[in-house]
Amino acid sequence: MAATRSVFYGYGAYVATQLGPTRCKWYPDDPASLGWDPTKQIGVDLAKSPAAVRASTLAVADIEVDDHRVYGGLTRIGPDFPRGATIGACWVTEAVIRRETGGPPLTPPPTDCRPYELAHVLYWDGPLATNRFQGTYAEIQAVQGTAALCTIWNPGTSLQPNAAPAGTWWIDLAYQHPIEAGFTEIGVGAADKKAGALFLDMHVVRTLPLDEPKRPFWLGADRFPADPLAIPALSSGFPESL
Repeated sequence: MAATRSVFYGYGAYVATQLGPTRCKWYPDDPASLGWDPTKQIGVDLAKSPAAVRASTLAVADIEVDDHRVYGGLTRIGPDFPRGATIGACWVTEAVIRRETGGPPLTPPPTDCRPYELAHVLYWDGPLATNRFQGTYAEIQAVQGTAALCTIWNPGTSLQPNAAPAGTWWIDLAYQHPIEAGFTEIGVGAADKKAGALFLDMHVVRTLPLDEPKRPFWLGADRFPADPLAIPALSSGFPESL
């Protein structure tokens, strides 16, 4: 049986309408460039996140957004209103995008990177249970057993003019996302591609480290958030760290 997983796609969100403490509608680009057209807004409930599944208050199939970064996810808007951030990244499921736009995620595709660099997957069961993987563009320079010397670009940058890679590191691909259509493309086998998508385990991403995609693009880059298990429990109410 196929493993249960949640795949999130990163957008730059400009909150336009606050509908409640966690519900809002946002523009997926600068609203001026979209003509302030309210039909372009995307509605989400920020409470419908992996944290709610872990708390047994939501089914996996009903997830709409990744957790806020304070809880180890990638979403930056919120986490609640009216005090939360109203401009920042929002990582949403394909179901939300199809419901709100009628089309697939990341349409039109980004011009600064490959679309998979704005994809992030979380597994709920199977051999990869609880693991998170971030899409990156990588080129394999050398192979030794299951390890590969990989040159990796910060997600969201690989097609930028003159973009330099973040660095080159030895990575054991046996512990990363396996080769699968729509996810990792490269591998250590003689017939495997040596340049393309590499979905890295977030534990590796944090130790390299890599910058998360700039969404919106004009926001400053930041390191990927820490493992939520390493974050001290927050008191009820709005997090003091925001």
